[in-house]
Amino acid sequence: MAKILENLVERIDPRSRLKSVSLTDAVRRQLAPLLVGKASGVALFHGPSGTGKTLAALAIARERDVPVFRIDLSRVVSKYIGETEK
Repeated sequence: MAKILENLVERIDPRSRLKSVSLTDAVRRQLAPLLVGKASGVALFHGPSGTGKTLAALAIARERDVPVFRIDLSRVVSKYIGETEK
């Protein structure tokens, strides 16, 4: 990983499988396209804290065998308008 990213990015090793995540049928249907081999892009998860967003994302990553990285946005984006570009 590039030197500049070392302090900003942490690689996460997903351990859960999607079948072990407790999901409603409706949520499973919504997540199904992410498991298709041809699907690509970004998925945004939203909802209250503690509902399993991170667990589901990690399980999908494991099923797809793709790397997962955690980025600390507070170190990337400035809270002051116009300072992020610096």
